[in-house]
Amino acid sequence: MGWSPESAAQAYLQTVEMGKLEINKKHTSGDAEHHSTEFLAALAGGIEAKLLVQVTACASLSTIALAVAARKTGGRLICILSDSNALLNAMVTMNTLGVSRVAEFIVGNAKDILSQITAVDFALIDCKQEQSVELFDYLRLNPSRAVVVAENLFQRDARTSYEDKMIRRPGSKSTILPIGKGIVVARLCGKEKSTGKRRSTKKVSWAMDMEDIL
Repeated sequence: MGWSPESAAQAYLQTVEMGKLEINKKHTSGDAEHHSTEFLAALAGGIEAKLLVQVTACASLSTIALAVAARKTGGRLICILSDSNALLNAMVTMNTLGVSRVAEFIVGNAKDILSQITAVDFALIDCKQEQSVELFDYLRLNPSRAVVVAENLFQRDARTSYEDKMIRRPGSKSTILPIGKGIVVARLCGKEKSTGKRRSTKKVSWAMDMEDIL
């Protein structure tokens, strides 16, 4: 999978600045979430993802991070919301930060919507969502290469389920990162041949080289 250090760095830095604006506006520290969103922006930007998808209840700093990455790569973000009351606030926030042109918000059943979106390069699923593990099966990923991230991994009893789901996927490589409230990153590459063996999930630090993940 290709990696662009320049694109990753720019997405990271822009997310840092936008994240500060949102945190100051809300008068909260947001440290845990802030660190994970910076990583997400760098990851999506670094692989130069063109189609990004997020499944969450409402827009968050993670949404901002993916929108920043999409703007940097010339791509677009589709954010699937489960809470219709969060739609207006999400749109206003994106407009205020200048990333509304690359972000599309859809309220509805995530499974139905995901099944209609094809060639996804980067997907982010919030583990706080009900039946979040099942959403993985509805993702229609880029057959050449894609990255799937599950965030808030330690919020629910989803860790083992997500690990198993991602490890079983042919050509997958997954990594658990103790960033924010826990995330697991899975790289899926259609060109890799499956050996039929379960792949182990690595546990690494936030500082590990991106190339070790991808």
